[in-house]
Amino acid sequence: MHLSSGHLNPTIAMAKAMKAMKAMKGMKAMKGMKAMKAGMAMAKKAMAKKEKPLPPYKEPKIKKGHSMNKGQIGALVEHGTGVRKSSCMKVLKALEEVVPKLLAKGTVTLPNVVRLKMRNKKATKAGVRMMFGVEMKVKAKPARKVVKAFPVKALKDVKW
Repeated sequence: MHLSSGHLNPTIAMAKAMKAMKAMKGMKAMKGMKAMKAGMAMAKKAMAKKEKPLPPYKEPKIKKGHSMNKGQIGALVEHGTGVRKSSCMKVLKALEEVVPKLLAKGTVTLPNVVRLKMRNKKATKAGVRMMFGVEMKVKAKPARKVVKAFPVKALKDVKW
């Protein structure tokens, strides 16, 4: 075959094209390796970051006859489990949203703590009733739904 200027042997052209394709493939592989190394470096940095130790627990001051607020309960759960207070607060917030929806369907049991039930109270008539030996006027009240809480057996069996 005659080689003139501008024309190459088809096998040589094919070999050059294959060589270029291999080079491009190699560059892509190098980019992938660099990305993987960068990802590994970031993962190492993230693992190197140590979580701050939990702050020391302070017993909340609760007056007799008062209950703990949500923040105090979150701090108590944090102390007992080692989970951050912010996460505990998120769980309490989720319970606030979920429990009323579940109560509408039936009973809700928080294991080893309480069983909640929705009860219907009948309407009451107006009239005069004896209370503690004194006659008192009583207003009529409409029917309403009331939430009842019952301690579960595990809570009843606790030695106080």
